[in-house]
Amino acid sequence: MKICRFYLPDQGVRLGQLIGQSIYDLTATGFPHFSSLTALLQASATTAIEALLQAVDSSALPSYAYAELDRIPTSDLPHLLPPVDRQEVWAA
Repeated sequence: MKICRFYLPDQGVRLGQLIGQSIYDLTATGFPHFSSLTALLQASATTAIEALLQAVDSSALPSYAYAELDRIPTSDLPHLLPPVDRQEVWAA
């Protein structure tokens, strides 16, 4: 299971599942637990992520070629995002 975050200019940040060379838009399911990575991790406290993904018919979801999203981020083109939106910074 490979989960990623990506950006679509007209829709914002999306959560996706990489299957083969395609990224399927999990956010398009409308399920609240696929609205963000944080929501998915919170839902996984009670239901395994694999079980949540089994309830999804990926053939009914919009999909995007991984190669088309693997680019330098710009606000007007779809692109991959870092796996987390906020990260604590520790210094020694």
